[in-house]
Amino acid sequence: MRLEDLKMFEENKYIDVGMNELIVYTAHKLCEQNRSITREELVLGAFKMFPKKFGLRGHEDWPDSAVIDKRWVDCRHLDYISGNNKSGFTVLPKGVDLVKITEQKLKIKSSIKTNKDNRTRSGKIVNIMENSDGYKKFLNSKSILDVTEFDLREILHCTMESSSEMLNRSFIELTQHLKACNRDDMINFLDDLKEKYVFLFSTNNDDKYSGGMLKKLNK
Repeated sequence: MRLEDLKMFEENKYIDVGMNELIVYTAHKLCEQNRSITREELVLGAFKMFPKKFGLRGHEDWPDSAVIDKRWVDCRHLDYISGNNKSGFTVLPKGVDLVKITEQKLKIKSSIKTNKDNRTRSGKIVNIMENSDGYKKFLNSKSILDVTEFDLREILHCTMESSSEMLNRSFIELTQHLKACNRDDMINFLDDLKEKYVFLFSTNNDDKYSGGMLKKLNK
């Protein structure tokens, strides 16, 4: 849905709904076309639909971007959304589940459509993993012995320079998408890889240089 198409809710419908829930709901509405949204869209969208929650005190005609920024950071920490100011934001499967609950609290008809896996963002991400070099090696040998650190980072959409924090974040997000598609086999593969390269996921590893691969966008 486009920003200009969002409608303001009556205050009594959302005043008792938590800010995190409203932020994830806003992100979901704006992401309905399977795209990422900007931080500016999230700020304006939340304010447009829920002005009494996200208006600046003393200047109610303006959004309180500081409050909204704190909320989306919290939502990302809780694995409801993914992204940042540079890459934009998308809603994770756990966030979609929260949207369903929020819609019930808002007393509105659910906007979440049931699609086949290959038509969903989760399904597309699973397909990308299935076609990765690391997963193909595993399928051919039925073992993770030949799966390299480079392969793992590629599966997680990370570079050889990505920090342990980024690796952990990508691992959590990818696991959510695999769960949404009921791919327990791929989750087990990913868990085994994490155990093999457990040192990469330790924050103590962040100061170590591990290569010079060109940086790419983590989509």
